Amino acid sequence: MNYRMKKLTATLCLTIAVLLGSVGVSWSADFDKGKAAYKRGDSATALLELTPLAEQGYPDAQFELGLKYKHGAGVPKDNKEAMKWFKLAAEQGYSDAKLIIAAKNGDKNAAFRLAGMYSGTLGGGDDFPEDRGEARRYWKIAAEQGHSGAQRIMNISVPWWKPWELYGWWRFW
Repeated sequence: MNYRMKKLTATLCLTIAVLLGSVGVSWSADFDKGKAAYKRGDSATALLELTPLAEQGYPDAQFELGLKYKHGAGVPKDNKEAMKWFKLAAEQGYSDAKLIIAAKNGDKNAAFRLAGMYSGTLGGGDDFPEDRGEARRYWKIAAEQGHSGAQRIMNISVPWWKPWELYGWWRFW
């Protein structure tokens, strides 16, 4: 064999090896395994499973990675990175990602719904862990934008010994 033929054969073999290797990585990534690892607190496995899928464009995996970065679950808390993954998932029609982006942009109805999901009253499911602090934060966003339901909820949650906060507190923030 001449030099050109050897070089062509080597290039072809290398290309096939890379293709088969990348297919193996994408086949080995398992969304259900990653989500189960996320639930039980095994962040290393969750990242190992979800990251390749998210990078390949799977909206479920993108959303899960967004949640990990938003809540700092096994990764440093990074809202910018979280929003990147939420936006990618939302572009593909993932409704919970759209909801988070709308709430961040000041949509009072989205913020109110998101607060309900974090409080457990709207059944956020596995994606939204019950987190009263996050719920209160989103109710505050909704109340500041004039959502009457959020304003009532925030008024109810004011301690009885702080009556000055009971009515119209959101107008002063």
